[in-house]
Amino acid sequence: MKRIIAVLFCVSLCLALQGTSTVAFGLIDVCAVNVINDSMPKSHWTPLPAVIRIQTLAFPISQRTKVTFLSIGPGGLFPSVIPLVKLVNQNSGIINQFAIIMPAIVTGNFGDESETITVAVEGCPDPGLLELNILSVTIPLSE
Repeated sequence: MKRIIAVLFCVSLCLALQGTSTVAFGLIDVCAVNVINDSMPKSHWTPLPAVIRIQTLAFPISQRTKVTFLSIGPGGLFPSVIPLVKLVNQNSGIINQFAIIMPAIVTGNFGDESETITVAVEGCPDPGLLELNILSVTIPLSE
């Protein structure tokens, strides 16, 4: 008798909610890309080595997963981040991307204070952000 009442309750509830909205049961997986070290230095004149740590959530990654770096700003002769080799930990979802950060003189942003890089990982449409802070050298002229 309890089962019949439960079934009738579910049927009446479904009929009452018909056409109102879509209901999904369970967890909704939303992928995300987070850059762990979201701020790195950038030189005016010298290329700098970097290890960019990327945390991925709710989508599978492998060693063949592509990581792209897109600069938001003026383009120069070279891209701001040149990726080299990456190490992927599939269990934790962390990508360690070894890269070279090109100097501001060849990337077209010599007069800027910082540059924003979009980090996109294949398999997730939501990119992460990386801030490149251009180093400033101050020389005290009063002494």
